[in-house]
Amino acid sequence: SVFVAIILWVYVVYFQNPEYERWIRNIPIKQSNVSSDFEDGKLAITDKNSETVNIKVRGTRKTIACLNSENINITADLFGVSKEGKYTLSTGVVFPVDGIEILQKQPYDYEIKVDRVVTVEKKINVEVKGELKDGFYTDTITISPEYIKLTGPESYVKKVDNAVINVVLSHNSNDVKGSYKVKLYDGDTEITDGKITKNIE
Repeated sequence: SVFVAIILWVYVVYFQNPEYERWIRNIPIKQSNVSSDFEDGKLAITDKNSETVNIKVRGTRKTIACLNSENINITADLFGVSKEGKYTLSTGVVFPVDGIEILQKQPYDYEIKVDRVVTVEKKINVEVKGELKDGFYTDTITISPEYIKLTGPESYVKKVDNAVINVVLSHNSNDVKGSYKVKLYDGDTEITDGKITKNIE
């Protein structure tokens, strides 16, 4: 009976080739027809709903068995995305074999937020912490350069209220000199997002 069951299983699977359903997950989304403004640094995608897509497909067992996240091509067409705003784009799916039906797609659409890339100049402020040694006081503070240029998506750059270097006196009795990292702040919160670049560090 076991032998007969194996024969029947082989016959059904390989000769009858029944239909089969399967989820294929984490298929990367590729972008097509991208405007030169993105390559030239005039526009930037600041947010997207996903980097990958999961799809549920149906087809014969043989065709479904050969599918994976690497040989399925999912593309979002950015034609017409030429200015800042929110866009909902459809995604096209190309399979390496014919006879595949898509049952579900998660997420169904590709949603992105596009922003203009701007450059602004901010004065660098010095925040002094601690106290000098008794009998000494702070005279003049000089920094070079005095300004920093920030480049990034407009909505991110607008959040920068202050560009600061922090100098700790630590009971010093000598002139304080050195190189200090410029930190960016939105109110009291330090901005560490990599979408903003500085012309100096």
